[in-house]
Amino acid sequence: MIKTSAPQFVCKKTIRIVFLLLSFILLSMPLLIHVSQIESTTQTSENRALAPYPGKPNTRAEWSQWSAKFDRYLGDHFGLRQHLVKWNQAGRYHLLHEVVSPQITVGKEGYLFFNAHEAQHPLRMLSFICGRGIDTHQTDELAQQVVEFAQFVSVSNPRTTIAFVPSKPAVYPEYLPSWWQRECERHQATLDRVSERVRQTLPQADVVYPLAQMLQAKTRRPIYPAHDFHWQGKGAQVYARILSEQHWHRAARGQLSFQEELSESDMQRFLPGVDLRQRLQKPDWKRSDFTYCEGGPCFPELSSAAILADVTRITRRDVSQDATQTKQRLLLLTDSFGHGVAPYFAPYFDEVWHVSSNNMGALNPQQLAQLKTSFEQYAPTQTLYLFHDFALACFSQTLKYCPLELPPVLRAVHPQSQ
Repeated sequence: MIKTSAPQFVCKKTIRIVFLLLSFILLSMPLLIHVSQIESTTQTSENRALAPYPGKPNTRAEWSQWSAKFDRYLGDHFGLRQHLVKWNQAGRYHLLHEVVSPQITVGKEGYLFFNAHEAQHPLRMLSFICGRGIDTHQTDELAQQVVEFAQFVSVSNPRTTIAFVPSKPAVYPEYLPSWWQRECERHQATLDRVSERVRQTLPQADVVYPLAQMLQAKTRRPIYPAHDFHWQGKGAQVYARILSEQHWHRAARGQLSFQEELSESDMQRFLPGVDLRQRLQKPDWKRSDFTYCEGGPCFPELSSAAILADVTRITRRDVSQDATQTKQRLLLLTDSFGHGVAPYFAPYFDEVWHVSSNNMGALNPQQLAQLKTSFEQYAPTQTLYLFHDFALACFSQTLKYCPLELPPVLRAVHPQSQ
């Protein structure tokens, strides 16, 4: 019979007590944090709405559903959940090079690609851009919609350009995952096919898709940051120069000054716990030749500016007051890519109005008519419709990829030349 000495017994007992205490603390910690509300859940890091507290039930139906609703509430709000979500994503991203969100594709050399606006349709954006799943009938319909819109705007306002932006998958296909590169090589890009149809149908259409120039420019400077969907920094300046100098034959009459800023990625909300900040060159308006203002208060002329939300006004500081001299004004109607490129058109105009179409679907017919009137009173010398390559899908009546069909809304607000 083996005897245990008193010191050994005390040591084992101490270890057991410490183990039990640690286990109790670990098990009770989420409850304590939840009750004390140390961890805030008002700002979710999961890119979704968390289940709300169900409240006190008052009816039999509410009583029958209360336990299920309370379970969902606890599942979304238990203590340390937000930290666990971040730790899980950070570990998977840094160790396994993968992300939780189905809307993000991890490419080569740290590049991230936004592949869909809706989680239930992953890879929809990438598929559309590279032409996978887009047949001849759909290509013809898209081309016809662009042609009809180009004819409409050219009749009422000849100085109107329709421009499409090559997004990151089109500019940097070499950084897509190998399996997706092989998939895209089997198809012709949707915008390439549509552009060809437009040229065949309406050769004089002022429709621009400067992919070749953008591919050439990327050898001299980055067009898209590695961790962004939109162009941030000076990448969009290349596009503005191509349109202004090569297409419209305008010369810059002012300069933008720049400063380095630490910017958060527009895909940060999809990767909680992963630091996607990067240092980028952005306009320094205090040292530039222009004043910059964004948001509804900047447009007292637009009664619906608060609804439109993404609106920007840029004005040259030294505009001549000579009444005989025509002020050069740009009206820029865009999707979400317009915000990043609007500043770089400023050197070529006396004033730039940028208005996003993303919220135009919330306007009623009267508000759309008022917006059209405001645009006509602004009297732009150049109107530009600018959309990224996936937004071409919003010209379709059959694809149903977008919450808003663009041509009817854009026709309603298109300004007629004076």
